[in-house]
Amino acid sequence: MAFFNGSVKSECMQMRTGLAVSLPYDGADVNRAEVPVVYLLHGLSDDHTCWFRYTSAERYANEKGAVLVIPEVQRSFYTDMAYGLSYFTYITEELPRIVRRLFGLAPDRDKCFIAGLSMGGYGALKCALTKPEQYGGCAAFSSVTDTGRRDDSLLPGKEFTGIFGPSVPEGDDLFHLAGRCAALPEKERPRLYISCGREDGLISDNEKFHAHLQKLGYAHTYETWPGVHEWGFWDESLRRALDLFFGKEG
Repeated sequence: MAFFNGSVKSECMQMRTGLAVSLPYDGADVNRAEVPVVYLLHGLSDDHTCWFRYTSAERYANEKGAVLVIPEVQRSFYTDMAYGLSYFTYITEELPRIVRRLFGLAPDRDKCFIAGLSMGGYGALKCALTKPEQYGGCAAFSSVTDTGRRDDSLLPGKEFTGIFGPSVPEGDDLFHLAGRCAALPEKERPRLYISCGREDGLISDNEKFHAHLQKLGYAHTYETWPGVHEWGFWDESLRRALDLFFGKEG
């Protein structure tokens, strides 16, 4: 296997930003167009190295023959910020071009997945529900799902406004995006896997979003088990999500 940890230049943000990539081959003669890619998103207090440092993400992905791509987005909530940089455009448009140029990876939709924890869970859902034609599946762990309640337990007020503006736009509201995506034929909707620990402070928001998806008739997998907002829970969540997307035998 091969591993890259460095930085790339983003044209849309006009800055260098961190990127970690794990590949299940090392110079092997493989058809890279057939290799599945999982974009794995970090949380609010993390960076692009944390998934590799605190979980078995690389081992799980290698067992499935999948590439992991972990970008750095600071505390942006994976948005084109109201008063800041265009992180959503970077993640959904520019980053795939960088991955194709540097690593020769351009998977079809059914081999392209996105996942994340907490802020990254929000980001994964936002990306998949906004661009369902781009992602075959999405996994969200202990996610921030209800940005509309905008209290200090999510972000300080000034920071929240800097990201979303005075009020959360429809394009950043997961409940609105889910409704729009649910109107598509089922085969055009990304597969969803959502998990949250029963003792996690975000469990009520995840329960609310799960109920919303049920009401919309958007088929999805939702799991809870004992756990709080921590890496052990996210490690197990990622393992389960990859089993769902790729099968338990890889």
